[in-house]
Amino acid sequence: MSVTSVSRSVQARLDEAMGHMNAAGMLERKLDPTVGHSATLLNTLAFEILLKTVFLATRSKLKGSHNYREIWLELPQEVRRSILISACDRFVGHADYMKLGTLLKDWRKTFEKARYSYEANDSRSDDALEKASSNWDEPDFNFHPIELQGLNESMLNWLRKWVDRLEQRQKQVGNDQLPGSGS
Repeated sequence: MSVTSVSRSVQARLDEAMGHMNAAGMLERKLDPTVGHSATLLNTLAFEILLKTVFLATRSKLKGSHNYREIWLELPQEVRRSILISACDRFVGHADYMKLGTLLKDWRKTFEKARYSYEANDSRSDDALEKASSNWDEPDFNFHPIELQGLNESMLNWLRKWVDRLEQRQKQVGNDQLPGSGS
């Protein structure tokens, strides 16, 4: 992909993710229990878009999988490190990224299955449903909203800096080469 097409694709994805994050924020501020977990679903969708956009920015190609762990591990180590440090700094003492693999697995499950959370209960008997509803230690879905927000904001900031570096480089050099993938 050329610099122009990667830049355009990255910006379009940034705009899309920011729209989902803004909508989620509006729902969260409403404090209305009738909205269910809609804000979390929007934030998870933003996460997927942002993760794949960081992949696009660093690899100049798209990734079509929902396997967040695989995508994360394919990012350059210095990019992962920069994003994680920023995310940890965002919610010091409140967010825990020590089990990032579990977070990524849970967010994948949220993205793939929580959109239709009622399906988790379709095959359960009344007794099994009552038992599952009272089992707070092993819920069907773990959302990790603080960690999700921290990574979303961190990836968003990383991508904004990447776009800024790209624009500066294009002004200076005037060519169609991508900048390095560093933070």
